Amino acid sequence: MPITNKQPAALGFRLPDRLPANVKDMDPETFAELRRIAEALPEVPGVGAVEIAHGEIIMMMSPVARHELAVIRLSGQLNAQLPATHPGFVAYGGADISDPALGRLRRPDIMVFDESALEADVSALRPDQVLLVVEVVSRSNPENDYEEKVTDYKAMGIPHYLIIDPRFGTGAIHFLPNYRDPVKFVFGDTVTVGPWTLDTSVLKTYGQRTEPAHERSTPQSAPSASHTAARSVSAARPAW
Repeated sequence: MPITNKQPAALGFRLPDRLPANVKDMDPETFAELRRIAEALPEVPGVGAVEIAHGEIIMMMSPVARHELAVIRLSGQLNAQLPATHPGFVAYGGADISDPALGRLRRPDIMVFDESALEADVSALRPDQVLLVVEVVSRSNPENDYEEKVTDYKAMGIPHYLIIDPRFGTGAIHFLPNYRDPVKFVFGDTVTVGPWTLDTSVLKTYGQRTEPAHERSTPQSAPSASHTAARSVSAARPAW
């Protein structure tokens, strides 16, 4: 039986001007200075990207192979559907998203946006240019994707935020207007995110599982060998 949740009625939905209490914004001058420092940093072996949050520059470690496999396979499925749903848009994982008002610079694993946005001589996309953000959870810092980035992407007004967790073979879909009550799924399910359908049976786990880092962000049990019948996990599509 499909799992159905309501989603935003229109792409143009924006959050109220008031930020959630746990989003720490910084003044634009401080954020701009951190951006300048981050852009001047030399390349460091093993560092995949640089982000800015909570007044700090964060060095992101290079992802492992199965992390990148998930990015490739999900991007491929999205790019195959985008010509029909959003001509000119791409699913791409090499761009930054910046919100100076929040003091945030993020490098999502995948974003869906109009390819023409890359023609501008700017260093990052604006949040209002992005339809979907995908993060593939790493072994080293899973709380970042389940806690901080849920808060950040909600405050930025990103319509859909998809979390893929290869540690346990699970995932979750957060969506506006409030990002509460995410739609959860396990690898093998067919997942509907907005107007796109994703086959998660092509995703691989990292290997031997450990206990979840915090109980709230993951289902109570991980998929087992008995999970053989693929489900359809969906949400009501917004009127895009």
